[in-house]
Amino acid sequence: MPDLRDIKSQYKNDKDAVVRLLEEAEKDFQFYIGGSGQWADEDIQKLNREKRPIISFNMVLSKINTVDGFQRNNRYDIRYMPVESGDVDLADIFNQLSKHIDYQNDWDQLEADAFKNTLICGLWYFTLDIDYDKDPVYGELIMGTESPWRIIPDCNAEQYDKQDGHHFWRLSWIDVGKAKALWPDKKSEIEEKTQYYQAPEESTIKTVDIHLEDLYKDPKYIPYDKKSGQIRIDEYWYKEYTEKEIFVNTQKGEIIDSEEISSDLKQQLRNLPGYIVRNIIDTKIRVKSLFGDLILSDKPSPFRKGFLAKSFPFVPLYAYRLYWKGEEVILGMTRNLRDPQQEINKRHCQILEIIGTQAHSGIMYEEDALDKEVEELLSTAGGKAGLKLKTRAGALSGGKIKPIIPPQFPQGILLLEKLGSDYIDMISGVRDWPSEKVEPGIALQVKERQAIMTIASLFDNLKRSKRILGRFKLDGMQQVYNYEKTFRVIGENRFITINRQIFNEEGNLANVENDINASAGKFDVMTMESPVSPTYRLMMFSTFFELAKQYPHPRIIAIALEFADIPSEKKAEIIDVLQSVSMPARGTGGQGVSASQ
Repeated sequence: MPDLRDIKSQYKNDKDAVVRLLEEAEKDFQFYIGGSGQWADEDIQKLNREKRPIISFNMVLSKINTVDGFQRNNRYDIRYMPVESGDVDLADIFNQLSKHIDYQNDWDQLEADAFKNTLICGLWYFTLDIDYDKDPVYGELIMGTESPWRIIPDCNAEQYDKQDGHHFWRLSWIDVGKAKALWPDKKSEIEEKTQYYQAPEESTIKTVDIHLEDLYKDPKYIPYDKKSGQIRIDEYWYKEYTEKEIFVNTQKGEIIDSEEISSDLKQQLRNLPGYIVRNIIDTKIRVKSLFGDLILSDKPSPFRKGFLAKSFPFVPLYAYRLYWKGEEVILGMTRNLRDPQQEINKRHCQILEIIGTQAHSGIMYEEDALDKEVEELLSTAGGKAGLKLKTRAGALSGGKIKPIIPPQFPQGILLLEKLGSDYIDMISGVRDWPSEKVEPGIALQVKERQAIMTIASLFDNLKRSKRILGRFKLDGMQQVYNYEKTFRVIGENRFITINRQIFNEEGNLANVENDINASAGKFDVMTMESPVSPTYRLMMFSTFFELAKQYPHPRIIAIALEFADIPSEKKAEIIDVLQSVSMPARGTGGQGVSASQ
């Protein structure tokens, strides 16, 4: 078990490893937001001195939003597929329960926001928790997202999911009163610590920034904010290794954990034919909660089932991730768009400056053409519209006053501006494909996929992270929902009851229907395109509609209607009408085709 000195050393190494990533990520968000965040400080100062506007023609935002919109319209669902044929019905139950949990957590929106943030800065996290606020007995499975400013992995971890590391950090800010309620045995120490942190005004940090700049910038960091009354809790999730004994049934392949059976049964299994004893290294996850250097608690992970019991409940989501010269490089779409975006902004400012100066290019006049007071007015207000000047007699007719003819507008600047826009298209891999006509779903989806082809790795990483999350989610469902529970099937007018206990006439438990315990079956986790996305539904409607025109069978038309975006009651009404009539099919010589054929 690591002591406080080891933890502090690990914390320093881990936060130093993410310094550059977080600094670049902040710049990425500034470029996505636009405005002055797309300008260097020295350029802003120069423009202010020259009293020129700071203009941002934000093309980064539109490129990010295009990919973000594609994901929102082409979502991927987590699906559980049975390894054995007998688990098909149970797999459907897990899939329906998974959708129910997604709906309860507003997961579609959370996932979309996480993916968008990943596109911007390169990294975000999916998280799993158990919440006991609404259900203090069994709890609820909570799916969430966190930023790389709040989740910090072990700097020595190398795998995609970072599960090969020894620890994770999760940082959060909470009210002092809540902290005292969560750790009542540490109440006096928390009060003492907050009083200690109430240092003189000049030595305190007066902001609680979600980006936690003190994490990697300010050496005088204190985990307490006087203004908001909040303290920072650092959760240190770490692995603990122990040796344990397991019994393996060589005939059935079953494994019995020695920690879950009595000592008498252990002795019987040692002498029972068909069982062998193995000693393995068991990995368990524990969580230390710290307030500064005060250890508030050290508890086991809330997850105790399956693979999740040996893993950290955090799943990284990357945009682009690679190793270069032995170092991990993480970046989003914004990183390589920053330079061409700055170029576009500067060219626009130059064009406005040229247009403004050419419109007021000035005049030339001889020494005796204007009175002194008129010369002063011309120097101070010569650029104003409608200005009236009084000249000396004969100055105009004598040619003593002439306008300065501005040079021809430099077309090269317009070319450079156009090149900047083209560079953003080429670098981002996202091009616009406007169409003047309404296209069917198949053609629309083909164009979308062609436009998005060069950034397919973004969606591969999303699917990979979702598969990892799906594996964790399966273990979490089996742990949290181990009681009889009835839930509504999302999108359908039916209910499913899991772990339903069936009793015999004597009142004894005879069977458990829809049992989702860990021993109930084995499943593969897959990601599949969601059938509820608008583009997918449009494509499927077009496919079945074309088929129905060739073979107008009521059943084919009914399937097409299932993908049409019309009210459910209208769909049912149309299908009822179709079932009651016969429709002629092409090539049948006008003979009717009944609904039963």
